[in-house]
Amino acid sequence: MGRFLVVKILEVKVIALAKVKQLDKRSGITYVYDSVSYWDKEKKQPRSKRTLIGKLDSETGEIVPTDGRGQKRKQKEPELPAKRGPVPVIRTERLFFGATYLLDQIGIVSGVTEDLKACFPNTYKQILSIAYYLVLEDQNPLFRFKKWATLHRHPYGKDIPSQRSTELFQSITEEAKMQFFRLQGKRRAEKEYWAYDSTSISSRSELLKQVKYGKNKDDDHLPQINLALVFGEESRLPFYYRKIAGNIPDVKTVRELLRELDVLGYEKIKLVMDRGYYSTDNINALYKNHMKFLCGTSSALSFAKSFIREIGVKKDHYEYYNSNLELYVFTKTIAWDYEQERPYKGDVIKEERRMYLHLYFNPEKYADDGKVFNRKMNTLKEELLSGHRVPEHEKDYSRYFEIKDTPKRGISITVKQDAVDAAHERYGFFVLISNEVKDPVTALSLYRMRDIVEKAFWNVKERLNLKRTMTSSESSLEGKLFVEFVALIYLSYIQKKMDEQDLFGKYTMHELLDELDVIECFMEPGKAPIQGEVLKKQEQIYRDLGVTPLLASPQVMET
Repeated sequence: MGRFLVVKILEVKVIALAKVKQLDKRSGITYVYDSVSYWDKEKKQPRSKRTLIGKLDSETGEIVPTDGRGQKRKQKEPELPAKRGPVPVIRTERLFFGATYLLDQIGIVSGVTEDLKACFPNTYKQILSIAYYLVLEDQNPLFRFKKWATLHRHPYGKDIPSQRSTELFQSITEEAKMQFFRLQGKRRAEKEYWAYDSTSISSRSELLKQVKYGKNKDDDHLPQINLALVFGEESRLPFYYRKIAGNIPDVKTVRELLRELDVLGYEKIKLVMDRGYYSTDNINALYKNHMKFLCGTSSALSFAKSFIREIGVKKDHYEYYNSNLELYVFTKTIAWDYEQERPYKGDVIKEERRMYLHLYFNPEKYADDGKVFNRKMNTLKEELLSGHRVPEHEKDYSRYFEIKDTPKRGISITVKQDAVDAAHERYGFFVLISNEVKDPVTALSLYRMRDIVEKAFWNVKERLNLKRTMTSSESSLEGKLFVEFVALIYLSYIQKKMDEQDLFGKYTMHELLDELDVIECFMEPGKAPIQGEVLKKQEQIYRDLGVTPLLASPQVMET
């Protein structure tokens, strides 16, 4: 029998050896097989034999081995929860730790470490280590974590392979995330305003349900998800985010935001929003929920146009000029026509609510608005005369032109000068409304605070390498976004302190972190870590950033 089997094996001719990928649509996992093709002489046909070797990591493209590799699978031992406390030193080594020490201290000052430990007791160190890597190794993909981890002292103290990081992301639950938001929200001052804004993150994944085509804020012609952030005006730190389907416009997100903030137990909410979030329904909802707001609006709204006409030729009179803002400033109290439907009673409450209307006139914007409007009119005119009308422009055609189309003369158009004049009188104006902020200078200062959200979105996409989702699993994406959000808290803290101390005149953020990253510590089992040399300027950086410094070595000469 043995001889017979040997003969049969020798008769098998191998044609090709290849790796085959197969997507399991139910789980979203792509499995990889070794496929051996051969010619079966007995059946006189090509055959193939597949052996499972692993699954494809969606983030790194690496093949992650599965249990057994074709052998009999061994039963996994239950994973024990990680022990808390400091990571024990098990070997003698010298590591960089100046920059990670800074992040350790920021975690203490901001309460991030304490709150993560409360919400993720078994995995908070892994979350922190990946967040540290994202902050310090900007734009580097996560599969390079191993190299960084071997050179730096960090909370987890070990490598986190791609498979383990994916499992970490998938283990982050919605309940734990919401608890973290609650704890971080309580650390924000109740009197501060919260800036709310969103951005788009492109994705090529066909497995993520919320990836849709929408208004892409980077002009990227790909489907997307939207990411909404809430920042504190005084703390300048984020404490809440939400992932939104890519086809949902900004104006539709406010009511859901109010519901979630209510669920989180936040009180005395004050929101700052740009004009993209303005709608009658949203303002009514904010009044209904007794929330304070400051919101940008269009100068084409009836109450804004009425005030602009009232100002008239006084728009550039010196008595209204503010030298600090370099703008002409106007304000008045108006009545908002509040409406609230009561389905349980079948009626609608209609009453007036107090609102502060602030207008700002900028002569430079006046000139720019005129150029933009004239270019727009030229485009509309060319579309009408050429017959290539754009559906989205139909309202503007009828607003600004009298259009006649006859069989003999064809299309003729006449400008509606009254409509052009009405647009002209709004040139140079910018409008804010609030139900709390009376002073127009304070209102504009608060509104400009939204710039921190724009900087945060840049940090998320550029420094934290999140221009693309780079994942095809819903649970992995949710966890990855949360870890990116934790990293953003650290970046925002550093950004704030650098602004306050004018450090951007001396360093970029990358240069500042590199300045600290060269500080070493010596580790030996059974002994406390020994700090390496620290320069006076490095010690001063820690002080400027508001953390307990590593003290400079007196014997080290400055260069």
